[in-house]
Order: sequence, then C-alpha cells, then structure tokens
Amino acid sequence: MPKVLIESNFPVDPISQTVVSALVYRQEGIDVRVWYSLACLLVLALGAAEAQAQWPYATTPQQNEWWVEVGGRVYDRLGSDLGLPLIISSVTNETYLDSDKATDLNAAAGPDIRFGRRGAFGREWEFVTNMARWREDVELQEANMFSPLFPLFEPDFIRMEYNSTFYNLELNARNSILPGVTLLAGPRYMNLQEQMQFNTETLFVDNGFAFLLQTEIASHTRNSMIGGQVGLELNQPIARDIYLQGFIKVAGMGNQTRLIETSFDNFSNVRSSNELTKATGTFIGQTGGRVYFEMVPRRVASWVGYEATWIDGVAIAPPQMLNTDVNAPVVTANTIFWHAITFGVKFGY
Repeated sequence: MPKVLIESNFPVDPISQTVVSALVYRQEGIDVRVWYSLACLLVLALGAAEAQAQWPYATTPQQNEWWVEVGGRVYDRLGSDLGLPLIISSVTNETYLDSDKATDLNAAAGPDIRFGRRGAFGREWEFVTNMARWREDVELQEANMFSPLFPLFEPDFIRMEYNSTFYNLELNARNSILPGVTLLAGPRYMNLQEQMQFNTETLFVDNGFAFLLQTEIASHTRNSMIGGQVGLELNQPIARDIYLQGFIKVAGMGNQTRLIETSFDNFSNVRSSNELTKATGTFIGQTGGRVYFEMVPRRVASWVGYEATWIDGVAIAPPQMLNTDVNAPVVTANTIFWHAITFGVKFGY
C-alpha cells in the first residue's frame, strides 16, 4: 500500500477548493456580531441615562484604595457559519460533518480575576487575567465516507478532536478624565493554542487477506501575542446601590506563531513532523458591560455582564489541515469571535 495515503497532498477538486476557501475563514458574520455587541452597549447606555433621571440620589460606584474581583465567564465560540461539507457519503452525498460543526466550539467556562489599586489624583493600576479551554469531539462510523483530508481512500471510522485554549494577561494604568469616564492603557499578553486531529480506520479486503489501515493527521498552532492596548470605561449609577459599567478596548499585538503538523500510519509505521514559524500583527477588539449590585456599600458588590471579543490575524488549527503545500507559510489571515456571560464578586477596602 503506497505511503502517499497518509500525506496531506490531495488532488485539486471542487470540494477541496471549496473547503480550503471556507476554513481559511475571515468570517463574514463577524461584522454583524461586532455591530450587535456595540448596539447592546448603546441600549445599556440609554437605559442608564433614563434610570438616572428617575433615581437622582443613586449611589456612585465604589471608590476604594484597593479592590479585588473574583468571577467567572461562560463562553460561546461560534464556527465558520459557511455549512460546507468536510465528510460526506460517497454514495448518497449526505453530509456527516460540515465546517460549522467542525469549528463550532460551543460553551466553555473559565476564571476572571482582577486586582487594582487607587493612587492620587484619580489614577489607578489594574491587573486582569482570564482564560478558557474549548474541546469538540466527533466520531463517525459509516461505510463509504469521503473527505478532502484523505481523498485516496474511504474510511469506515473517523474521529475528530479539536482543542483550543487561551490565556490573557493585562496591566492597565487608569485615569479618570471626566466624572464616570476612565481612560485606560497598558501592556497586554495573550496566548492562543489549538490542536485539530483526525484519526481514521479503513478495512481493506483482497482475496481473503484483510488489513486495517489506521492513520492520524494533526495540526497544532500556537500564537504568542504581546503588545499594547487602550480603552474607555464608563460608570453610571442607575438606582440606589446599583450601577452600570460599560467598556471598549482595542489592542495592537505582535504575534509570533508556530505550527506543528504530524502524520502517522500503521502501514509504513513512520511518524512524520513538520514545524513552521511566522511573525505577524494581530488586532484584538473587546467590548462589554456589567451591572453591579452593592451588597455592602463600598465594600462588597456582585456583578453580572456580557462581553464580546474578536481577534484578527491569528493562526488557528482548521485552515492548517488543508494548507497542503509542503513549503506553504503559516496561515494567519483568520478572524475568530467569542462572547461570554460574566459574573462575580468585587471586594473593596
């Protein structure tokens, strides 16, 4: 059986070209989601203004020398929204796995921790850290499955694993420029790592001889992003012991990307590996809002809120799987989007 079975090179056909175009995905829906997020903030701001008119004696946000926020986030990360087939039946053309399912990582939960100190003249320092990990597993066991990932044979069993993890660190200098309006700026670091892996099993039978071919192909990407960010934060009392906070932040980052591709099959019993690196620029935009409820005035408050994040110019695993040229550079022309419900408790003293 030829060794070419486990190599990523496959003939250029309409399905392959369509999937390649889909998974190098600058999602057209991103613009809609960004405007939706900004519209939510506008609605919150208008609501705050109306509430302030009705509650003229509302309390002001906490003004403490030190504060700590401990909370969490429940994330939803959307897929490619293109619905293009990755694995189909070669007999009926039924789609078993499409680009939406393969790249939709659904829900994940992670911590959200902030620590701050207030100095003189309204200046503050703030440290922020948060993280999340997504995992998607798909198993298919059908006859006559076809995929552009392995076009030279039709597996009887396919397993896909897609993992994605990010870590975020921020150090912000904050300065009050108007009542309720804070300007922030500082360094930011984010690490985004992904792995997509396909395992297949194909039974070959010829003249009474049977052989179970097992293959594995995987793509691992890492983005190490460091740069600076600026942002605005708005705080507005809306009722006694309740206040609203909204923010927007943008960051320009230098991104050192790394790609490791591996493949294996039990016929040749050889595991191959290829590693590439690329330096690129990355943009991060983030917006959101919170509602704070003071349980102990100026000492303890709880919050619930919403955040949306979009990142442009990163290496992610799915496009690399179909970037089959041996000397092709790391694909970084990708945009990803996630949003989250946030919650937690703030302690001040």
